Amino acid sequence: MSADHARDAAVAALTAARASQRAAAALTVAGWQDDHYAEKLVPLMDDGDPHVRLAAVIALGELEAADALLPLEKSLSDPEPQVRLAVEKALQQVMEAKARHALKAGQFHPANLARR
Repeated sequence: MSADHARDAAVAALTAARASQRAAAALTVAGWQDDHYAEKLVPLMDDGDPHVRLAAVIALGELEAADALLPLEKSLSDPEPQVRLAVEKALQQVMEAKARHALKAGQFHPANLARR
């Protein structure tokens, strides 16, 4: 199986019928370290299965996807305590990444961190 085929299969599994496949696919996508996949993960944060929501949140944190800040903030009220804790960690990961990027670009100012 080629890398492109494997990637396509993992992305397709994000919408699989089985929750375990969706969760595994989200964690697989996180390993690619490409925040362009965040838009594919955000819908999983509303999944009916808490394991899928947890995997999506963990993946978004690992991707350090700035575009996921608002959806992550909305998930702070998830009914599952594990998901809420993961959201807090993911938000921290994303904000730290934003700070690192601002420092590298010479644009660090605390007010820049709050902009979305």
